[in-house]
Amino acid sequence: MPRHTLRQSHPQSMAAAVLADLAKHGPDRLWPTFRRIQAVVPWEITDGNVQGALASATKAGWLEVSEVDDTKVYSVTDAGREALARWADTRTEELPTQRDELVLRLALLGEEVNTEAFLGLVADREHRIIVRLARLNELSGSLDEKDPTEAARKDGFEWAIGQLGAELAWLRGLNLRLRGEALEQGENRENGPGTRNYA
Repeated sequence: MPRHTLRQSHPQSMAAAVLADLAKHGPDRLWPTFRRIQAVVPWEITDGNVQGALASATKAGWLEVSEVDDTKVYSVTDAGREALARWADTRTEELPTQRDELVLRLALLGEEVNTEAFLGLVADREHRIIVRLARLNELSGSLDEKDPTEAARKDGFEWAIGQLGAELAWLRGLNLRLRGEALEQGENRENGPGTRNYA
Protein backbone atom coordinates (compact mmCIF):
# COMPACT_ATOMS: atom_id res chain seq x y z
CA MET A 1 0.00 0.00 0.00
CA PRO A 2 1.45 3.41 -0.89
CA ARG A 3 2.82 5.47 1.99
CA HIS A 4 0.35 8.36 1.48
CA THR A 5 -2.60 5.95 1.59
CA LEU A 6 -1.41 4.49 4.87
CA ARG A 7 -1.12 7.98 6.31
CA GLN A 8 -4.72 8.76 5.40
CA SER A 9 -6.10 5.61 7.05
CA HIS A 10 -6.45 4.91 10.74
CA PRO A 11 -4.29 2.32 12.53
CA GLN A 12 -5.32 -1.18 13.50
CA SER A 13 -5.66 -1.98 17.20
CA MET A 14 -2.05 -2.97 17.98
CA ALA A 15 -0.61 -0.02 16.04
CA ALA A 16 -3.03 2.23 17.92
CA ALA A 17 -1.84 0.73 21.22
CA VAL A 18 1.76 1.49 20.25
CA LEU A 19 0.92 5.05 19.20
CA ALA A 20 -1.08 5.70 22.38
CA ASP A 21 1.70 4.31 24.59
CA LEU A 22 4.49 6.29 22.94
CA ALA A 23 2.37 9.45 22.77
CA LYS A 24 1.88 9.17 26.54
CA HIS A 25 5.33 7.99 27.66
CA GLY A 26 7.57 9.54 25.00
CA PRO A 27 10.20 7.92 22.75
CA ASP A 28 11.18 4.42 23.77
CA ARG A 29 12.45 0.99 22.70
CA LEU A 30 10.52 -2.18 21.88
CA TRP A 31 10.78 -3.99 25.21
CA PRO A 32 9.59 -1.24 27.59
CA THR A 33 6.79 -0.39 25.15
CA PHE A 34 5.72 -4.04 25.04
CA ARG A 35 5.74 -4.35 28.83
CA ARG A 36 3.55 -1.26 29.29
CA ILE A 37 1.07 -2.33 26.62
CA GLN A 38 0.97 -5.88 28.03
CA ALA A 39 -0.11 -4.43 31.40
CA VAL A 40 -2.92 -2.39 29.82
CA VAL A 41 -4.38 -4.44 26.95
CA PRO A 42 -6.95 -6.94 28.29
CA TRP A 43 -5.98 -9.79 25.96
CA GLU A 44 -2.85 -11.81 25.30
CA ILE A 45 -0.14 -10.15 23.22
CA THR A 46 3.49 -10.98 22.49
CA ASP A 47 6.54 -8.84 21.90
CA GLY A 48 6.20 -9.97 18.27
CA ASN A 49 2.75 -8.33 18.10
CA VAL A 50 4.24 -5.06 19.31
CA GLN A 51 7.29 -5.36 17.06
CA GLY A 52 5.02 -5.85 14.04
CA ALA A 53 2.92 -2.84 15.07
CA LEU A 54 6.03 -0.71 15.46
CA ALA A 55 7.20 -1.73 11.99
CA SER A 56 3.83 -1.05 10.31
CA ALA A 57 3.38 2.28 12.10
CA THR A 58 6.91 3.32 11.07
CA LYS A 59 6.19 2.36 7.46
CA ALA A 60 2.97 4.40 7.59
CA GLY A 61 4.87 7.48 8.76
CA TRP A 62 3.22 7.46 12.18
CA LEU A 63 6.50 6.74 14.00
CA GLU A 64 10.07 7.85 13.54
CA VAL A 65 12.91 5.54 14.47
CA SER A 66 16.40 6.51 15.61
CA GLU A 67 19.41 4.53 16.80
CA VAL A 68 20.54 5.02 20.41
CA ASP A 69 23.36 2.76 21.62
CA ASP A 70 22.68 0.39 18.71
CA THR A 71 19.03 0.09 19.78
CA LYS A 72 15.99 1.34 17.88
CA VAL A 73 14.06 4.07 19.66
CA TYR A 74 10.57 4.98 18.38
CA SER A 75 8.78 8.32 18.66
CA VAL A 76 5.34 9.45 17.49
CA THR A 77 5.14 11.88 14.56
CA ASP A 78 2.48 14.53 14.02
CA ALA A 79 0.95 12.20 11.44
CA GLY A 80 0.91 9.47 14.10
CA ARG A 81 -0.97 11.67 16.55
CA GLU A 82 -3.49 12.51 13.83
CA ALA A 83 -3.89 8.80 12.98
CA LEU A 84 -4.42 7.97 16.65
CA ALA A 85 -7.11 10.66 16.90
CA ARG A 86 -8.85 9.23 13.81
CA TRP A 87 -8.72 5.75 15.30
CA ALA A 88 -10.24 6.98 18.56
CA ASP A 89 -13.15 8.56 16.67
CA THR A 90 -13.76 5.72 14.19
CA ARG A 91 -16.87 3.61 14.67
CA THR A 92 -16.10 0.05 15.71
CA GLU A 93 -17.67 -3.05 14.18
CA GLU A 94 -21.08 -3.88 15.60
CA LEU A 95 -19.98 -7.41 16.38
CA PRO A 96 -16.35 -8.51 16.13
CA THR A 97 -15.74 -11.59 14.00
CA GLN A 98 -14.97 -14.62 16.12
CA ARG A 99 -12.58 -17.09 14.50
CA ASP A 100 -11.58 -19.88 16.83
CA GLU A 101 -9.90 -23.10 15.71
CA LEU A 102 -11.24 -25.14 18.64
CA VAL A 103 -14.81 -24.18 17.76
CA LEU A 104 -14.10 -24.72 14.05
CA ARG A 105 -12.83 -28.25 14.66
CA LEU A 106 -15.91 -29.09 16.70
CA ALA A 107 -18.26 -27.61 14.09
CA LEU A 108 -16.61 -29.19 11.04
CA LEU A 109 -15.71 -32.60 12.41
CA GLY A 110 -18.83 -33.20 14.49
CA GLU A 111 -19.22 -36.91 15.10
CA GLU A 112 -15.81 -37.63 13.59
CA VAL A 113 -13.94 -35.70 16.28
CA ASN A 114 -11.49 -37.80 18.28
CA THR A 115 -13.01 -37.25 21.72
CA GLU A 116 -9.94 -37.94 23.84
CA ALA A 117 -7.69 -35.75 21.71
CA PHE A 118 -10.29 -32.99 21.62
CA LEU A 119 -10.79 -33.13 25.38
CA GLY A 120 -7.04 -32.67 25.74
CA LEU A 121 -7.33 -29.46 23.69
CA VAL A 122 -10.27 -28.35 25.86
CA ALA A 123 -8.28 -29.00 29.05
CA ASP A 124 -5.33 -27.02 27.68
CA ARG A 125 -7.62 -24.11 26.80
CA GLU A 126 -9.21 -24.25 30.27
CA HIS A 127 -5.79 -24.06 31.91
CA ARG A 128 -4.66 -21.11 29.81
CA ILE A 129 -7.90 -19.23 30.52
CA ILE A 130 -7.56 -19.82 34.27
CA VAL A 131 -4.00 -18.45 34.19
CA ARG A 132 -5.12 -15.44 32.12
CA LEU A 133 -8.09 -14.78 34.42
CA ALA A 134 -5.79 -14.77 37.46
CA ARG A 135 -3.52 -12.23 35.76
CA LEU A 136 -6.42 -10.00 34.69
CA ASN A 137 -7.94 -10.08 38.17
CA GLU A 138 -4.55 -9.15 39.61
CA LEU A 139 -4.18 -6.23 37.20
CA SER A 140 -7.77 -5.08 37.71
CA GLY A 141 -7.46 -5.26 41.49
CA SER A 142 -4.39 -3.00 41.46
CA LEU A 143 -6.24 -0.13 39.77
CA ASP A 144 -7.61 2.93 41.56
CA GLU A 145 -11.26 3.38 40.57
CA LYS A 146 -11.14 7.03 41.71
CA ASP A 147 -8.66 7.82 38.93
CA PRO A 148 -10.62 8.27 35.64
CA THR A 149 -7.89 6.71 33.50
CA GLU A 150 -7.47 3.71 35.76
CA ALA A 151 -11.25 3.35 36.12
CA ALA A 152 -11.52 3.11 32.31
CA ARG A 153 -8.75 0.50 32.27
CA LYS A 154 -10.59 -1.42 34.99
CA ASP A 155 -13.73 -1.41 32.84
CA GLY A 156 -11.68 -2.93 30.02
CA PHE A 157 -10.31 -5.63 32.29
CA GLU A 158 -13.79 -6.39 33.64
CA TRP A 159 -15.06 -6.85 30.07
CA ALA A 160 -12.24 -9.28 29.30
CA ILE A 161 -12.79 -11.13 32.58
CA GLY A 162 -16.48 -11.55 31.72
CA GLN A 163 -15.64 -12.83 28.22
CA LEU A 164 -13.11 -15.34 29.52
CA GLY A 165 -15.44 -16.42 32.34
CA ALA A 166 -18.19 -17.17 29.82
CA GLU A 167 -15.76 -19.14 27.65
CA LEU A 168 -14.52 -21.10 30.67
CA ALA A 169 -18.11 -22.03 31.60
CA TRP A 170 -18.77 -23.13 28.00
CA LEU A 171 -15.59 -25.24 27.92
CA ARG A 172 -16.48 -26.96 31.19
CA GLY A 173 -19.99 -27.71 29.95
CA LEU A 174 -18.58 -29.03 26.67
CA ASN A 175 -16.11 -31.17 28.60
CA LEU A 176 -18.90 -32.75 30.66
CA ARG A 177 -21.12 -33.33 27.62
CA LEU A 178 -18.43 -34.96 25.51
CA ARG A 179 -17.24 -37.14 28.37
CA GLY A 180 -20.83 -38.19 29.07
CA GLU A 181 -21.54 -38.94 25.40
CA ALA A 182 -18.28 -40.86 25.04
CA LEU A 183 -19.16 -42.92 28.10
CA GLU A 184 -22.67 -43.51 26.80
CA GLN A 185 -21.36 -44.59 23.40
CA GLY A 186 -18.92 -46.95 25.07
CA GLU A 187 -21.82 -48.57 26.92
CA ASN A 188 -23.83 -48.79 23.69
CA ARG A 189 -20.96 -50.56 21.96
CA GLU A 190 -21.10 -53.20 24.66
CA ASN A 191 -24.85 -53.60 24.18
CA GLY A 192 -24.92 -53.63 20.39
CA PRO A 193 -24.84 -51.50 17.22
CA GLY A 194 -26.11 -47.96 16.69
CA THR A 195 -23.19 -46.08 18.25
CA ARG A 196 -21.70 -42.72 17.27
CA ASN A 197 -18.03 -42.62 16.38
CA TYR A 198 -16.23 -40.26 18.81
CA ALA A 199 -12.95 -42.13 19.02
